[in-house]
Amino acid sequence: VYKNGILEDTPVAVVDRACCSDSRRMIREMDATRELNIAYRCTDLEEAKALFQERKVNGIILFPEDFGEKLAQGLVSSNVLDFIPLSDKYAIMEIKMPEDWADKTLAELDIRKKYGINIVAVKDPDSGYIDVFPNPAKPLEKDRLLVVIGSDGDIKKLTK
Repeated sequence: VYKNGILEDTPVAVVDRACCSDSRRMIREMDATRELNIAYRCTDLEEAKALFQERKVNGIILFPEDFGEKLAQGLVSSNVLDFIPLSDKYAIMEIKMPEDWADKTLAELDIRKKYGINIVAVKDPDSGYIDVFPNPAKPLEKDRLLVVIGSDGDIKKLTK
């Protein structure tokens, strides 16, 4: 799963209760990364939990029934650019990087410890290039967008 400290080809199960074009697109995009392998598409959460307990997958991704609606609503914050709910309490969000983070590394910023969230990608808004699972030792460039995962509350603390 980890190769030289980088997440690689991690088997996960997906439960898509939304069954909408947005959830299907997100599943395809996640499966296309080198970090994730959508190993199972389950019909319900119990099936996914059984696979997890049997150690056939290392994680479960659940798209709730109202995923498409919540995605369309987004969040009311000028710093939050995109919002994907994972559950009632957790989400993936694309946010504007705080200006004072420029030229600092993810390791130096220690974001997981300070904010309780993980940075899963860094996006260049000009070129559209997305660095999925960025190198924690590489300095962040100015004006980047961050794709973060964490609890709604922890992410809101960061975006205030």
